[in-house]
Amino acid sequence: MKGVVSDSGGDLGARLCAALEKARWEVSRLPGGDLAATDNDVALQAALAEADALFLLDIRTDLPPAVLEARVRRLMAAADRAAVKRAILLSDAAVYAPVVGYPVPLRECDPLRPDGQGMPEAAHVALALERVFAGMPGHKVGRVVLRVPALYDRSDPDALTDLRAIMLGGAAACPPTPLQRLHPEDLCTAFIAAARLPHAQGNVFNIAEPTAIAPEVLLSELQRLGRLLSDSEATEDRVRQEYPREQPVLAIDKAARLLGFRTGHSTWVGLAECAQEIVFALRREGRVPDNKPRLPAVIAALESRSRPLTDKICVITSATVGIGRELAVILSRCGARVVAVGRDQEAGNALMRELEERPSCTPGELLIADISEMAQVRKLAADILARHPRVDVLVNNAGAVFASRQMTAEGIEATFAVNYLAHFLLTTLLLDAIPADGHIVNLISEIYRRSGLDFSDIFCSRSYDPLDAYGRAKFATVMFSNSLTERLGPSGPRVATVSPGIVRNETLDRAGLSERPELAPMSRGRMLSAEKAATHVAALLLEPRLAPLTGIYMDQDVQAPIAPATTDPAVCARLWQVSKALVEMV
Repeated sequence: MKGVVSDSGGDLGARLCAALEKARWEVSRLPGGDLAATDNDVALQAALAEADALFLLDIRTDLPPAVLEARVRRLMAAADRAAVKRAILLSDAAVYAPVVGYPVPLRECDPLRPDGQGMPEAAHVALALERVFAGMPGHKVGRVVLRVPALYDRSDPDALTDLRAIMLGGAAACPPTPLQRLHPEDLCTAFIAAARLPHAQGNVFNIAEPTAIAPEVLLSELQRLGRLLSDSEATEDRVRQEYPREQPVLAIDKAARLLGFRTGHSTWVGLAECAQEIVFALRREGRVPDNKPRLPAVIAALESRSRPLTDKICVITSATVGIGRELAVILSRCGARVVAVGRDQEAGNALMRELEERPSCTPGELLIADISEMAQVRKLAADILARHPRVDVLVNNAGAVFASRQMTAEGIEATFAVNYLAHFLLTTLLLDAIPADGHIVNLISEIYRRSGLDFSDIFCSRSYDPLDAYGRAKFATVMFSNSLTERLGPSGPRVATVSPGIVRNETLDRAGLSERPELAPMSRGRMLSAEKAATHVAALLLEPRLAPLTGIYMDQDVQAPIAPATTDPAVCARLWQVSKALVEMV
């Protein structure tokens, strides 16, 4: 398909050209002062020849209204002669007549501003261009109008002016009506949909973010962000409060229905990015102390959508529930292609749908396996390697506690099989595929510190206590991490062990053991969400100070000394040989 973009040298035109090229369109651009403003009809016709769509973006320029109207007339006449299939006009939401209090969102059929004095210049220009656009004779060119509010982007100084005034001026600088804006990249998406979809023809669409921000909320949030970004010690400002939902100024259900329009940029993230640029500008002006904010790398990556893990293959066991599921979403949002391993097909399908449908996520892959059986672990490893000759990250997350002693069909005690032996086997089978800058992350629990290994009764046949068996398996996992670090050396893949924290309703709760008295010192006051625990795991891949390290142990987000009992080289070597023998027997 071919698109012609008429734009007087603006940034929006450049963005739209890039978006069209990414969608594999042939693109040409008519900047201001060029073909559209001259008498060179031959050149103009050549530019429009065989074009599928003409995009008219000239409304947001400093050109006089009469010049803009003449430009639209000339281009539409030329488009009609060249048999351009469709023209899309950028208009302004300021065309709507003011509605006191905005009792409902404004719809495309609502009254427009009447001609008269006192009309904002933006509304005057937009209304005039819409009339010219709709009134041009000829029936060959289909026509679509997109009415949009103010655009925002952290790289556009003009777009930050109003927000800066509110941050500095307080309530006096706030607009009287809710704020509803639009990111330029989302507008480009709407332009392409309006050009391609047959049923868009002849329609007017509101294009905006779905969320509006009340004036008092806008003021509160901008000032909170200002304090947070200016003072890294402002701990009370680090969590955004839950604000009441605001009725949008512009209704966008018609665009959602006919164009499939969905915004890919979060209102709150966009506001935070703009606030950051405002504070940076204030710092350059000497109005804010030189005190750079220090956000955790995981939070910074998610908020900025920087995708530091793009093209990375990340395998996560038990990725359909709890910490594993939250970690899968986080790594996917950071650009990784997550290979999610789980036992529950329905839960796995739900995770895959979320990764597919959330604009901020990268689609993933699901592999179903019960890793308590070593035969299934071998098949799992073979399936992974068949799909991905390189595995950048392996997160051994699966864990389980069994209230009574259970043996697998292969003759291995289930707690030991799930929490340790399966990960020993999976890691060794995938090891050759993990590059030198890759990561192997083993999840454990602090309960390992109250345990040890009895090689004469490794399957707890003499006496069985669920927490003792669980602690022994995690103890073995720590020893495995130590052995792996020693075998791979400083130039091999990075090995890290992390106790991500105690999550309510996680492993111990599922076995009905979370209220055991001996767990009280560990759990009281330290319960946290699965999402928070997952950020501690993700930090091992993203924090600049942690990612290059190997052999480290993390207690949540704090690097901690490892229990000396797990570091004896002879005992670690014995465990490796026992583990190898066990997996070779089945």
